[in-house]
Amino acid sequence: EQRAEEQGRRDLTAEAPKLSVVLVSWNMARELPRTLFTLSRGYQKALATTDYEVILVDNGSTQPFDESAYLRLI
Repeated sequence: EQRAEEQGRRDLTAEAPKLSVVLVSWNMARELPRTLFTLSRGYQKALATTDYEVILVDNGSTQPFDESAYLRLI
């Protein structure tokens, strides 16, 4: 059982991105979809899909992030 847990950790480490980009936002309803688009894998050039990840942290915005606005851009 412990061996399976260790194997799981190795698998996660092997697939871990090389870079994590943390984007903190607050009341950026208009700007956020475009900002995320510029960080998307489709927009970036010469990067493998596992090279980086984008982590979005909303800091208590009065208007929550509208994922559909971002999805319309990609």
